[in-house]
Amino acid sequence: MSLAEPTYDSPRTRAESVRSRRAQLRRPVEPTGRRRTRDGGRHARPRKVRELVWPTEIGARLRLPALPAFRTGARLLSLGMASVLIWTLASAFRSAEYQVGEASVTGSDMLGEERIRSIAGIGGQTVFTVDPVEVQARLLAQPEIQSAAVKVRWPNRVSIDVVERKPMVEWNDDGRTWWLSEDGIAFLPHGERDDLVRIDTDDPVLDIQRDALAPVVEPEVLWAAAALRLQVPEVTVLRYDPVHGLGFEDAMGWKAYFGASGDMVVKVQLYRKIAAALQARGVQAEWVSVEDPAAPYYRVKRD
Repeated sequence: MSLAEPTYDSPRTRAESVRSRRAQLRRPVEPTGRRRTRDGGRHARPRKVRELVWPTEIGARLRLPALPAFRTGARLLSLGMASVLIWTLASAFRSAEYQVGEASVTGSDMLGEERIRSIAGIGGQTVFTVDPVEVQARLLAQPEIQSAAVKVRWPNRVSIDVVERKPMVEWNDDGRTWWLSEDGIAFLPHGERDDLVRIDTDDPVLDIQRDALAPVVEPEVLWAAAALRLQVPEVTVLRYDPVHGLGFEDAMGWKAYFGASGDMVVKVQLYRKIAAALQARGVQAEWVSVEDPAAPYYRVKRD
């Protein structure tokens, strides 16, 4: 018998027969890899295949495609939590329970509560969208308001506490009237008041700028006007001249000037002595100046 001739050797036992059939069913499994296309690219990863092995007596096997495994990881959980959060916030924004009604206002006397609420501009908003810093900035942009505090409370309460500037002088600047606070801030009049120092000018004097919070006159002038008004209660309206400062029209027919600063008590006392001397001598003066108490002078009225 040559080596090329097949060998027919029958197994002797049943176990050997089973092993022989199993050996015939086994096939080498080629390693799976990504096939390249003609242009050098790669195809998608081939689908996994599971083999169903039948009993050896049947002598066959079935190849079935493997189903993808469904796994619930941290990403899916995060997505669910984010969806719930978005739905909760959307519901809260639409809920009337969190909408701000009328804000409570304290400290407003000149502007009034309704004006303060209008400036704040928070009516109808939800408590989540109210920014206290932004509301405070809008309030402080008004020249009438010196300070403001805004507080937001759960679920829909907003409180506003303001401190208004106190008007000190009513200044008629060549036909246009302003109220001035002690720091020189000007704002429009609010109503009628008889406790303010009134000052009139023949020409525009106040430095009205685009910045509503910029002083329009030196505060020293306002304090001097208040001091002068206390010394001459019979004078209802003071006058201001850019050169000679504060003064008034005297009943004797001349103008009296006292400057824009200094001790008004001393100046008024000196002026009264000069006025009495001029009246005693029958001098018709055009104006009397005590701007500098050390060097007072007067000008005689010309015919």
